[in-house]
Amino acid sequence: MTGRVPKKSENRKTEVWHGADKIVKRQLQIITKAKETVDYCHSAESPSILVSFKPFMQTIVLLHKKGIRQRYITEITKENLKYCKQLSTYLDLRHLDGVKGTLGIIDGKIYGAIANTRENQLPTEFVYSNVKAFVDQQQYFFDTLWNKAIPAEKKIREIEEGIPAEVTEIWYGSENIFKKSWEVLSRAKVSSDYCHDSKSPSIFVTNPHYLRAIRDLSQRRVRHRFVTEITKENVEHCKELAKHVQLRHLDGVKGNFGIVDGKEYGATANLSEFEPPTEFIYSNVKSFVDQQQYFFETLWNKAIPAEQRIKEIEEGRPPEKLEIIQDTQKSISRAFDVMNKTKKELLVLFATERTFSYALRGEAADIYRRISENGVEIKILVPRVGGGRRDAAAEIEGNNYEQQIITKVREEISPSINLRFSDVDLNTKITIMISDRNEFMCWELKDDTLNDPYLAGGIATYSNIKSLASSYAVIFDNLWKITELAENLRIANIKLEGNDKAMKEFINIAAHELRTPIQPILGLSEMLPNIGSTDPHQQRKLIDVIIRNAHKLENLAEDILDVTRIESGRLQLSMQKIDLH
Repeated sequence: MTGRVPKKSENRKTEVWHGADKIVKRQLQIITKAKETVDYCHSAESPSILVSFKPFMQTIVLLHKKGIRQRYITEITKENLKYCKQLSTYLDLRHLDGVKGTLGIIDGKIYGAIANTRENQLPTEFVYSNVKAFVDQQQYFFDTLWNKAIPAEKKIREIEEGIPAEVTEIWYGSENIFKKSWEVLSRAKVSSDYCHDSKSPSIFVTNPHYLRAIRDLSQRRVRHRFVTEITKENVEHCKELAKHVQLRHLDGVKGNFGIVDGKEYGATANLSEFEPPTEFIYSNVKSFVDQQQYFFETLWNKAIPAEQRIKEIEEGRPPEKLEIIQDTQKSISRAFDVMNKTKKELLVLFATERTFSYALRGEAADIYRRISENGVEIKILVPRVGGGRRDAAAEIEGNNYEQQIITKVREEISPSINLRFSDVDLNTKITIMISDRNEFMCWELKDDTLNDPYLAGGIATYSNIKSLASSYAVIFDNLWKITELAENLRIANIKLEGNDKAMKEFINIAAHELRTPIQPILGLSEMLPNIGSTDPHQQRKLIDVIIRNAHKLENLAEDILDVTRIESGRLQLSMQKIDLH
């Protein structure tokens, strides 16, 4: 093995100094020559020595005034707290648990170390080195410790306010994990929140250590919330677990973590009935624990009560859901799935006439055709533009257009589809679909002017809660009946308008017919006095004409009375037998 022999001018050496006086004198000489940095790493006993020994403290103050950067790592404790606070005035001070030894590095070129120190005692042995490779190694070691250490202000506040030191660490070994976990749980005063996968309930119930921990929390009246996935396989264990905790169900939940009092977090990759965990993550870092607590609260609010899920499993019912779907493509895909599963009845209330046209162009039309062929009754309700307030010309044009749409739907999709256009102005931008009165979906309409239904649609809601679905179905039924009533009223109004016209024509005809017999009666009646008895034959002839027209007038009056009786529904028929032979 070969290497370069240093020149004497380089003066590279490593040596041990002895004697307290010599060590202190040479230390101060070297430190005062620092040009840029002085780095210290000292055990918990050193701060009291530095502050109590005036030459050391004066040197630190002098370097501070010269602008030399001084970094100092030590373990800050209750015992050395006052000394550390004094040092922090002149040094960039940091805390590191359990740090041992006493070393210093000047400008990254000179290294010095003391094997050990005792409080209020000066060192008697000192190791000195300016060998570059060795000093570089020690500088790297110091920088590693510096990056791991925490600011002194934080540790001082923890000690003065009684706040535990913030750490994030990994525990190893099943016995060690259980011991430390038990210590954390024993500190719980307010809450203990857990989120575990479907395998965990059986472990918590059958493992005596876990069950004892759960019972202890209950006896101390600590609120214990537990989120897991309740399945057919673990339902019995979940029923037992629910006796001790507030249990909720969430589909597909993964991970195994817990939070105590919103201050301490613990997690393991997985729990096994046969193998205890060998690695465990622990943290009491406030910002991190707050994030995990927020995550748990989100899961807790999304989860459903255990009683509901257990009842669904025992009764063989599908789990009840109420979902908010933000993605329009996902919501429309879900709608197609619901439509395809429909067995008896599909009710659809479209937000606008344009949204109905989207359905006719898309995949929905094919599904309408297919399920109607399978005997599904389809009712579609579409609001008229303007809520049905149209003049006579627009009414005729609108009726023709709607009839064309209805004809097109029945010819191209299915003749059994029952489509109605509603005059009722719902003043809403919601499309509602109900399947078999068991499932329903609602869509928000964001922009009716867009041609792409995926862009026009907004947030959707899906639920298979039967009570909600049936409530929406009742609303649809009422709107359907109102639409039918409005249509009947519209037709009746048209008939009334036609009857009014016929009545006017009848009155005009009747007036004309009445004038025909009245005029000769009045005219001949005026002539009778002038004829007198001079011409009995002529007189008789005039009287016959008057009588004949009077009979005509009487018959016409009877006919008019019969018409009015027919209109009022008071005409009485006289039934008589006749002989046609």
